[in-house]
Amino acid sequence: MEMLRNLGADVVLTENQFEKKQKDVVKSLHGPVKLALNAAGGHSALLVSSALDRGGTMVTYGLIYSSYWFCFYSISGHISRIPPKKKAFGKRRIGKEDKRNQKRTIRKRKVFHQ
Repeated sequence: MEMLRNLGADVVLTENQFEKKQKDVVKSLHGPVKLALNAAGGHSALLVSSALDRGGTMVTYGLIYSSYWFCFYSISGHISRIPPKKKAFGKRRIGKEDKRNQKRTIRKRKVFHQ
């Protein structure tokens, strides 16, 4: 966590810390949340996305796609709490891997809040 602060992160929290202090943390920031990094996926992805400002970006790098089950699993072992169909509205950014070019592309999408 200290390494992330040294790289310029304003706030670094575990999932438990974020769940308990989300409102206080968001209020204490100097501005709206524009970028959030989420390593675990699962429930934490839902929490993090709810704190994003309109046009904000959440990068979840702990998801594994299962073509057999047609769903995303997080490294926490849970199925993604934000279904891909629910991500397809508005202006938040959701990354998508382009298999033809093997490049990471970003499409503007809004995260659906349940």
